[in-house]
Amino acid sequence: MAKEQSPSFSLYPKDFIADEHVVVMTMAQRGLYITLLCSCWLQGSIPNDPALIGRLCGATPKEIQATWPAVSKRFIADPNDPARLRHKRLDEEREKQAKWREKSAAGGRNGSAKRQPKVNHPSSLVNTNSNECFKLREENSKQETENANEAENPKTRKPAFDWSGWDATDFRSRFRALWDESGVASRLEMGCNEAVNLLVSMVDPPKAATAMLERSASWIEYYRSNGLSRRLTDWVSEGEYLANPPKPQPRVKPEAPMSPAAKEGW
Repeated sequence: MAKEQSPSFSLYPKDFIADEHVVVMTMAQRGLYITLLCSCWLQGSIPNDPALIGRLCGATPKEIQATWPAVSKRFIADPNDPARLRHKRLDEEREKQAKWREKSAAGGRNGSAKRQPKVNHPSSLVNTNSNECFKLREENSKQETENANEAENPKTRKPAFDWSGWDATDFRSRFRALWDESGVASRLEMGCNEAVNLLVSMVDPPKAATAMLERSASWIEYYRSNGLSRRLTDWVSEGEYLANPPKPQPRVKPEAPMSPAAKEGW
C-alpha cells in the first residue's frame, strides 16, 4: 500500500478524452486503463504481470491479451521494484497534492497565530527582552541591598522615596482611561490596582510608568487590529508590559491547483 492516502486525484475530462494516447484506444482498452489508474492511485503501483493485471481487473486472459499491450505503454517501471509499474502523471499529481496540503497547513497556522495572541509567561519574556529585564533585576537587587544597609544604620537612613515627578493617582487615571476607551480589556479595576502596586515596588516608577503606558498603546492597537480582547489583570501579572506585541505575520494564501493541460498528457 502506498504512503499516499488521498482518496482522489484530479482527472480533467477534456484533457483525458482529448489526449492522443486515449483517443486511439478502443473502449475496452479505455476501460482497462481507467481501472488501472484508479488501482495505481490507491496502491501506488500496479503489478508488472499481465496475468495479475487480469485478475486485478476481473478480465479474462483473452481480454487482457487484446487490451494490455496498448495500455501498458502508459506505465513505467518502478525504479525501486521491477515487479511493479508506476504512472508518471499520477506521481506528479501525488506530489502536487502534498505541496498543496503543506501550503494550506502553513496558511492555517499563520492565520491561527494571528487570531490568537502569544501569551508569554514572565520567564519567556525575560528571554525575549533579556537586556532590559536583567538590568531591571540588577537595579532592584542593588536598591534592596542599599535599603537593607541603611535600615541597619539609623545615622545614614534616608527619607522615603522621592515621588516628585510621578503621581500614582495620575498614572492610575491615565492607565485606566487608556484601556477603558480601547474597548478590548476587561477587569479594569483589578488590573489598574495590580499595575500601581507593581510600579510602587520598582526603582524608578516614573520611567517604568511611562514605559507601561507606551506599551499599553502598542498592545491595544495589536488587539484591535486582530479583533482580540484581554483581561487587564492577566496583561499585568503575566508580564506582557515588558514586551512589544508580536509583529504581524504575512498571510500565506494557498494557490489553487491549476489545470494540468500544459503538462504531459494521460
